[in-house]
Amino acid sequence: MLVEKPYFYLCYRWWKPIDFGVVFNELIGFSVEHRPLPVPLPLFDYSFISENRDGYKVTADTLSAFLHPLKAMLFQREPAAFTKRDLKLREVVLKHYTMKRENPVTPTYKKEPKFSIVE
Repeated sequence: MLVEKPYFYLCYRWWKPIDFGVVFNELIGFSVEHRPLPVPLPLFDYSFISENRDGYKVTADTLSAFLHPLKAMLFQREPAAFTKRDLKLREVVLKHYTMKRENPVTPTYKKEPKFSIVE
């Protein structure tokens, strides 16, 4: 199957922020770069996780992920088939970020896009 668009998928956690130490133990061998969220002016900082602005970019072969305390974004820059390392990154992220909606109140549901695998 030929992939037409780059893979892009958002997944979430609702109640408990991620323990990055646990996730990184499963991602040994991947490129990890610290990318904290920007800090807004105190007047505009209404986030309930304002004390935790950690963020990380994890890179496999063709797939990358931005990991934040309650949200993960899996993406590719160019459309390509997933390698074994890409599948491992996807598996670990979806294991820890199990929700497909931003919160339990909104009725939206996002399906994971189709992708192909290198044989």
